[in-house]
Amino acid sequence: MRSTALLFSTTIAYFLVSLGANPAVGQDSLNVAESYSSRPTPAPPLYRWEVGYELLPLLNGSTPLQIIVKKHSQRKTGQALRLRVGLNSYATISRNVRVVSVTLPNTNVPRTSDSFGGSLRFGTEKNILFGKLGLFYGIDLIAQHFKNLDESIDAANPNLTYESTSQNDNIGLSPMFGLKYRFTSRISLSLEATLNAIYNVQRTTNKTLSRNTQVQLLEQKGKVFYYYLTPLNFLYLSAYF
Repeated sequence: MRSTALLFSTTIAYFLVSLGANPAVGQDSLNVAESYSSRPTPAPPLYRWEVGYELLPLLNGSTPLQIIVKKHSQRKTGQALRLRVGLNSYATISRNVRVVSVTLPNTNVPRTSDSFGGSLRFGTEKNILFGKLGLFYGIDLIAQHFKNLDESIDAANPNLTYESTSQNDNIGLSPMFGLKYRFTSRISLSLEATLNAIYNVQRTTNKTLSRNTQVQLLEQKGKVFYYYLTPLNFLYLSAYF
């Protein structure tokens, strides 16, 4: 019995000594400890340039064109500069309006309607990736310009023409938060929520003309500051280069 216990103790001691003397085992234990203690860091971008096309106008039936371009930093992991350009323009023209019968006096018949809008957003963002899913946050500087021209004739007096022009110029800041899903290394789908703080300057001009001669002019100008939250402001499909 004593010889069996001595053999068992000797075997355990030899095993412990061999385990401590094996540098590979000790190094593996150190590597495991380091892997658990290391903190996750954002994954570096696979490509430097990202170009996205806005999809929301296609879903809600509107016509603005919006493109976003991002330049991902190769020095600061996860950082990117971003530029978004938006354009909106439409025109409806009906020059030859003839009033056959007038059922309501002082009714205006539309003749021309033109609208143009442009917007720029320039900012920076921080990306954190978790496999194919990622999140990003940042802030944009906003600059917007919108102008609308409406021209109509008086149904009761076709010699009278009315022209109304409205112009809006906006500047502001827009903090944003977004989610991204990478289908492949070159294709992703992103959505953004934004908080917009806008300083708006509006100018309105109303003209009344009789046989192309101005008979009345009314001009108005206003300034206002406002802010609003848009839970889903942008939804865009991106390609990476």
